[in-house]
This record gives sequence, C-alpha cells and structure tokens, in this order.
Amino acid sequence: MGRVSYTITDDNKRRVELLTAFGILNGRFPTKEEIVNECIRAYFMQVYESYSSKADPNDMMLRIMEEVLS
Repeated sequence: MGRVSYTITDDNKRRVELLTAFGILNGRFPTKEEIVNECIRAYFMQVYESYSSKADPNDMMLRIMEEVLS
C-alpha cells in the first residue's frame, strides 16, 4: 500500500508528536509511520482476540484475519 491520506484529530496529532519525541519502539525513537503502523497492528490484535473468542472455528472472517496475522 502506498501513501494514504486521512484526517486525524488535533489531540491525536499532539499524541503522535509526543510519541515521536519521547516514545521508544524496538529500542529507538519511532517515526510517525512506525507509530501509526504499530497502533493499527495493536488494534487489529485486540479486535482479532475479541472476535476469535466468539467465532466458530470455520468462520470465514476468522480465517481471513488469521491469514493477515501470518
């Protein structure tokens, strides 16, 4: 996926700036791109864990989510 454009709130812009300035990810200061990607990964894992605890093992969405995890 190439560049994407989206609107974020002023509060989230400030959070990203603080995380870029003071956050540590994998032992170093992260870029804005790394912060956004890590947030999406973490949120996806939360959704997957919640969904998988309720889904039938043959559920197609569960299978697709598991493919993304691989």
